[in-house]
Amino acid sequence: MRELELYKQPASFLDKLTKSDKTSLVQIINTIEGLQKNPPTSSSKKLVGFKGFYRARCGKYRIIYKLNETTLHVLLAHTKHT
Repeated sequence: MRELELYKQPASFLDKLTKSDKTSLVQIINTIEGLQKNPPTSSSKKLVGFKGFYRARCGKYRIIYKLNETTLHVLLAHTKHT
């Protein structure tokens, strides 16, 4: 399993979700744990123009991350605009 490096923005985003939307929080945490074990998932797509970066769908949320051999770097978590 890869080590997780959670940057400041997704950490504060998840902290806010703790108070407002616990169901989505659990879903996002499960997605991140899945990425640690077997990245990339079927819900992940490479970001065009950003070498090594991916986005994973998680309901109405998106997780932007980068991989290397030993670490999963979660850079951004945000709401999908509708």
